[in-house]
Amino acid sequence: MKNLVCGPYVGEFGWELFFWSGYCRALSRHFEKTTVITRPGREFLYRDFAVVDHFEPPSQGINDCQTNSEVTIEDMKEITQPYISPTTFWLQPFENHHGAYQPHWSQRLYIPALNGALIPEYISRPRSPEIEQKIILLHARNRTDIRPEDNPPLGLFNELSHRLQSEGYRVMSIGAEEDSHFVDQSIDKRNISLERLAYLMDTAVCVIGTTSGPLHFASLMGCPVITWQWDIDKMWHRFSASWNPLNTKVVYINTRKENDVHFHPIPDLIMWSVNRIQDKNFKKLQIENER
Repeated sequence: MKNLVCGPYVGEFGWELFFWSGYCRALSRHFEKTTVITRPGREFLYRDFAVVDHFEPPSQGINDCQTNSEVTIEDMKEITQPYISPTTFWLQPFENHHGAYQPHWSQRLYIPALNGALIPEYISRPRSPEIEQKIILLHARNRTDIRPEDNPPLGLFNELSHRLQSEGYRVMSIGAEEDSHFVDQSIDKRNISLERLAYLMDTAVCVIGTTSGPLHFASLMGCPVITWQWDIDKMWHRFSASWNPLNTKVVYINTRKENDVHFHPIPDLIMWSVNRIQDKNFKKLQIENER
C-alpha cells in the first residue's frame, strides 16, 4: 500500500482537531502520499502532511461528537470510491469508544494493516515572544443546533468588551458568523480562515468563551484559554489534559450551581483571570465561580 486516504470527516470541529487529525498525521508516516477528505476551510490542519480534498456533507444528520453524525458507512464509501485502488489504505472516521471521557489525544489506535498502534501527532506552532498588541479574542457562542445551553449571554461579552478596552486591550470577535455573536465595540474577525486565526492567536493574550471549536483550536495553537462549564468532571479533564497536547495555559471556571447549566461567571472573575493568566509562571488553574 502506497497511498493513504483519510475521511470523509463529518463530525464536530473540536473532535476533528483532537480525535482525528492527529491520527491521520501519525498514520501518514507509513505512506508515500496522503489525501484527507474534509470540509472546505480545513486545509490548515493537514497541509504539513497531506493533500486536502473537499466534500459537502450529506443533508441527513448534524455534526455530532457522539457518532460523528448520522452519515452512514455507505455514504462514506460513495464519497471515497474515486480515491480507492489496490494500493490504497482507507482510514474511515471511527466512532468514539475509547473511554469514559471519550477519545483522548494520547490514546493508542490499533491499525490492523500496520499490525501496530498509533499515537496521534500534533503540530506545534511557536508563540510570539511579544504580546505588545494586547489582543484578546472573544468567542460568543451562538449555536442553535447543538447544545444551545452552552451559549453564554451576549450581555456578558458586551460588558467584558467594554471593560477590557478601558484597560487598553484590543478586543476581537471570532468564530463562524452563523454560530457566533458579534461582541459590542469589538473588531469583527469572524469567518476568517484558520490560518489567519492561528496567526492572531500567536500574539493574543488569551481566548475567552465557553467550550467550542475556536477554544479547542486555541489550545492546539498554544494560545491561553479562559473558559467555564458546569460539567467540570468532563471539561476540566478535556481542557487541561486530554485535549491539550501542548500543555497550553488554561483558567477553568467551575460554574456548577445546583446543576444549573445556564449559570455563568461574573465579569469580575473573568477580568481577574485575564490578569492571572499573564503571569510568567502560570500554567493551569481551576477555580469556583463565586470569589
